[in-house]
Amino acid sequence: MANPSTIEKILEQARLEFQFSAYQLVSECPGKSLSLARGKSSYWKSQQAIDAHFLFDLASLTKVICTVSLLARLFDQNKFKLDQKLGELSSEWKNTPFGSLMMSDLLNHSSGLLDWFPFYESKSWKEMLLKHPEKFIVSAPRIKTKYSDVGFLLLGTVIESVAGPLEEVFQKEVKMPLSLDGIQFGPVGEQKTVATEWSVLRNELMQGRVFDENADSLGGIAPHAGLFSSAETLRGFCREWLKAWWGQSSWLSKKTAQLFTRRTQFINDSSWALGWDTRSFQGSSAGSLFSQQSFGHLGYTGTSLWIDPEARAFCIFLTNRVHPSRIDERIRRLRPRIHDEVFEFWRN
Repeated sequence: MANPSTIEKILEQARLEFQFSAYQLVSECPGKSLSLARGKSSYWKSQQAIDAHFLFDLASLTKVICTVSLLARLFDQNKFKLDQKLGELSSEWKNTPFGSLMMSDLLNHSSGLLDWFPFYESKSWKEMLLKHPEKFIVSAPRIKTKYSDVGFLLLGTVIESVAGPLEEVFQKEVKMPLSLDGIQFGPVGEQKTVATEWSVLRNELMQGRVFDENADSLGGIAPHAGLFSSAETLRGFCREWLKAWWGQSSWLSKKTAQLFTRRTQFINDSSWALGWDTRSFQGSSAGSLFSQQSFGHLGYTGTSLWIDPEARAFCIFLTNRVHPSRIDERIRRLRPRIHDEVFEFWRN
């Protein structure tokens, strides 16, 4: 039987073992709620004791909070179809090797694109793709899944073409309607922000500046990374997706919410839905107890959120596991344990 003190004890042990300097955990199920926030903003002299209002660099949680949510909203508004090709929706790719990629394949990471590339070393990521497409198209679509930041950069151009600048559309379609007042794209001030890595590349402690080099090179506003938030702020986001899944949201339809969170059927070993991940049968970061209907996502900096419609519950778990270095991956073992304990908290 798990209770908040058990969960906090495990998290405190991990913090004292220097897996991260700080954490926030927010969870909610029918009749119960949990909010934990402990630690220091960094190991540097400028450290502060954190509280529930401190901001964490969300890294790839940006994909689902911003890009996937925007595309789900646009899909609800009949602004595009999942079988439409990139070139039909974003004219700059029309006569390129990328133009034939389908929206569904880009969303579920089965488009055959490269996972990551150091675009920050070049002047323009778009120019790199156009000059050297052979570097970025590594297989035919729907052969396998390969988690791809490159694919999400392309999805960002669809949002821009169909609806407008990414930050403005995010403000209008997600941040304002869901009252996510505490969420923002970086860079943000160091005050009330949790540090990530000491960057050798940039020769500074990344605190308030976006950890992801490619997003940072785009001014901190990108479709794959760049958002900062507290776990408490994300409570409203998770609630709304949960409500939408059950057909109780005016923000997103039940049909779209369930479609975007349903696992891909045509690739056997894929756990990916449309931008959302689902609970894999073995070794899931969501642990072993969340239902098979669960959907979630991870962020490289040590962040995650998982939503379980069957339990009508969710868990937001934010850390700075890359502080002071990204080489520490002990969180891989911690996450499933925490999620199993959280599930027990829901159940008891």
